[in-house]
Amino acid sequence: MTYVTRSAWLGFPDYTSVKAVPEAGGAALMIWARQRFGVADMGVNRKRVETWMAALEERLPRRGAPT
Repeated sequence: MTYVTRSAWLGFPDYTSVKAVPEAGGAALMIWARQRFGVADMGVNRKRVETWMAALEERLPRRGAPT
């Protein structure tokens, strides 16, 4: 699934994609982001992915972790 995400300052569109990949006993989540225009994003998309992952880790238990 791919989402259009926008920069906070000027609203430039970027793409953020999420994919569940089967693994033994469960699944892994892949998230990647990339700019739509230009050649550099000044680390915005890396930060976006890190923020999404941190939010998910707060809300979802990790496999093998106590619930």
